[in-house]
Amino acid sequence: MRRRVTTALVLCLFFQGTLSASDDVEDLFNKALDHLLRTGFMGDTSAAERYLQAVLDEQPEHLEALWQLIIIQLGRLQNTSLTGRATGLLALSPLFEDLAEQARQSNQEAFLHYATAVYADYYAAYERGLAEIDKALALEPQSPRYLLAKGKLLVAYGSWRGRDQDIEAGIELLYRAQELSKTHPNPYALPMHYDFQLAWGISQLSQPRSEEVVEHYLSFIEQSEETIPYAFAWNNVSIAYRELGQCEQAREAAQNALSVMAFGNAEANKRFAEFCLEMQKMGVLEQASEETTDLAIALTQPDPEPEPDPEPEMARPETASRAAPVVEVTPVEVALREAPVNEDPAILELADQLLAAVSRTRGLKVKRLITKVFAKPKEIEARVLRLTDELNPPQELEFEAKLLFKLGLLPRNYDLAGFLRELSLSSIPSFYDPQTKVVYISDSLEEEDAAELAASLLLNLTLALQDQHFGVNPSAARVEGNDDATGARLAVINGDALSVMLAYRTRSSRRGSVDNRDVRDFFRLMHEEQMGEDVPAGLKEISLFPATFGFSFFQFYLKFNGWEAVARLYSDLPQSSEQIMHPEKYVGRRDNPTEVEVQVPPEILSAPWKRVYSNTLGEFILYLVLREFIPEQKAKWGAQGWDGDRVELFENPKGALAFVLRSVWDSDTEASQFSQAYSSLIEKKYPDAQLIHAGQGNRPGDKELQWVSGNNRIILRLTGTRVEIIEVEQS
Repeated sequence: MRRRVTTALVLCLFFQGTLSASDDVEDLFNKALDHLLRTGFMGDTSAAERYLQAVLDEQPEHLEALWQLIIIQLGRLQNTSLTGRATGLLALSPLFEDLAEQARQSNQEAFLHYATAVYADYYAAYERGLAEIDKALALEPQSPRYLLAKGKLLVAYGSWRGRDQDIEAGIELLYRAQELSKTHPNPYALPMHYDFQLAWGISQLSQPRSEEVVEHYLSFIEQSEETIPYAFAWNNVSIAYRELGQCEQAREAAQNALSVMAFGNAEANKRFAEFCLEMQKMGVLEQASEETTDLAIALTQPDPEPEPDPEPEMARPETASRAAPVVEVTPVEVALREAPVNEDPAILELADQLLAAVSRTRGLKVKRLITKVFAKPKEIEARVLRLTDELNPPQELEFEAKLLFKLGLLPRNYDLAGFLRELSLSSIPSFYDPQTKVVYISDSLEEEDAAELAASLLLNLTLALQDQHFGVNPSAARVEGNDDATGARLAVINGDALSVMLAYRTRSSRRGSVDNRDVRDFFRLMHEEQMGEDVPAGLKEISLFPATFGFSFFQFYLKFNGWEAVARLYSDLPQSSEQIMHPEKYVGRRDNPTEVEVQVPPEILSAPWKRVYSNTLGEFILYLVLREFIPEQKAKWGAQGWDGDRVELFENPKGALAFVLRSVWDSDTEASQFSQAYSSLIEKKYPDAQLIHAGQGNRPGDKELQWVSGNNRIILRLTGTRVEIIEVEQS
């Protein structure tokens, strides 16, 4: 497997510095640009960012300063997959909208096409990017900047499609841009950058011309300072030398990379080169091959390093032993623990950096060592499934699926347990186990998984820190017999973790935040993609609730209270989905739910009917039930003003189902609205339903309605602020 590095995922906190008042705006911009060009937009760019921000403070319309800030952030997403970079691109959208608007106002049409093309590249929208860069070149055909951008796009497009023809076309354009820059200087690229891009482009061919790769990288190295790109260039030279069978040169190149910066790829390539040398000495190898590289990977994995002692300022675990808590394990986990595990020190270092960032963002000290363990994917899956089954006991899920079917949200006999287990395994590069208090990290990650891993670690380290300080985790969040309260707690936990991730991602945005609706749409898109098209709409919404509504609730809470008040939130958690959906009912005048008891009418549900399930639905589920059959706005109108409910499911020996739902509302008016909305639902849910009784109650507005539809009998009673619904399958 080839391990080429074209850029690094560098995560650092942006901060506003102080600058001399005497600094000229253009001088500041040139200082920033000089620093960025010399370092390849990598490493510690904080000084350049301060200069650029100062330029924008003086001249908000300075188009290039804003673009360079965007380029810095885009660079941090360069070597990540599309899924992993989606959060970062979403956070950058407000900045790019500012840039586009300024470009239009200043008639910088060619620049706008160029910037759009670069941005499209990060979305892997290569055809759109090529169309845009062609428009830029049509306006400014002698621009080496735009020609360089088109060459890079073609190489990326060809690499993505596996088409050497496109890659070669891109390489040709890179050569043309290099030549053109000699007569039309490009202030936004140094001569050495063309060599770096040419080496990268040639290396993307299905049969790389390794001699040319070495030539261009060495040319870049001769002109470069000892920066991160310098180290990456030496690392990639090591790969090319090894492919040429020049093992000694490959080892020296890897060592040169490590002399500048220690990183996993260079360590691995040094080991590969040493293995290559040993095979040459034995007369087994004349020239390195893909098989040799794969064998080297298998034979040169580093030995696990001993776990470091906790930092002095961190409190030791309460138990005397530093071992993880003893919990019951499955035979699969035992077998997997005995299998060799690949440990990557660079990932552990990243986890430590992210934990420090989470601690700073949340204002929470790490009270005791958070153990991080590499594990086989199957072991992590086993742990995830055990937690999933603990939170959702399969027998309860069987009856919950029957209730959701009776409510109209699921088809009959839907495998709800199977859905939840499959969903929980959709993406798990890391996992925090609240039983062992350990963060498990997959040992089978590739370079393209870097962004997903970083996001996953941010979430799981936040969960671990939450657990240390507040004793809250998905396992502890469960409220027996009240899924509505459980969902509210999970929404806070998820909203907290996602807000930490967003704060970390958007730290350098001039606006400081993004529209919450955009973030909710992003999480919805990501989760819907994981769930697929066959999942019922209502079930999708239930699965999305903790992330989407939880994030919005938490952002609302932060707006009025700040991070320092989050501890108070955990000591007094929301009690209902209503409070999550309408945060003012928690943060403002508190509207806690009313406890409701179901009174089962014996004339309808006497023996042999048996109560098999009882729960609280909450405003959100009732809204989904209504929305399944009536327009969304009417469903929202019907579910507003919820104050409490209780539902009980019954089953008879023949498998017929019935439920009784009693709800209470904030006012008579809102109870009447729900009864009207549910009456409309009946007409859609049971198209052949016949109204057989319409009676008035003792008070104005009270009523009782009864329908029959086939073997179904439906009763709706409105009494003041209370609404009772009974649906029975008559066998």
